[in-house]
Amino acid sequence: MITIQLTPEEFSQAAHVANLRFTFSELARLRDALYKKTYFEAFIVHLWGCMGELAFCKWAGMPWKAGVNKFKTEADVGKDIEVRHRSKDDWDLITRPGDDPSKRYVLTTGEGPEIHIHGWILGSDGMQDKFRATHGGHKAAFFVPQKELIPIEQFKTGNGATDRRVDGGEKLAAASPRTVASVLNAYK
Repeated sequence: MITIQLTPEEFSQAAHVANLRFTFSELARLRDALYKKTYFEAFIVHLWGCMGELAFCKWAGMPWKAGVNKFKTEADVGKDIEVRHRSKDDWDLITRPGDDPSKRYVLTTGEGPEIHIHGWILGSDGMQDKFRATHGGHKAAFFVPQKELIPIEQFKTGNGATDRRVDGGEKLAAASPRTVASVLNAYK
């Protein structure tokens, strides 16, 4: 497991993108239907996801796409990396039926500013019946225990960097600032 410390500026960047994702999802009526959420709960899910993506990119030395309205159409990072964030450090990596089995799924956890990168698994390896479960009365999904993940130290980014960790002093490639209005206008 690797721990990444997000700076206040990085947290702010994650919160900005989370706000864009939340706003677009609400206006398009695309809120996660797993269970009924308040606005605050729905926003927090986006924020955790953004923090996980940002922390992974910081560690891997890859730019964070900070994608909005790219759910299911584009990988979170690079061409084939999906970051799955869970708020609790001992929770499993989760994938769902319909997720792309050819992608690599990375587990991050934490509520910030420290984010933990635990490990990864190829989608097809994680989408086995032995990992299928229903928790809390929700639809079945695949819950891969952390002990079944490949250690993150063995992750190859595919961009020429192998096991590369970004020093806390290096700047993370930042997404260009966008306003809610400019993002929403692009999809009208």
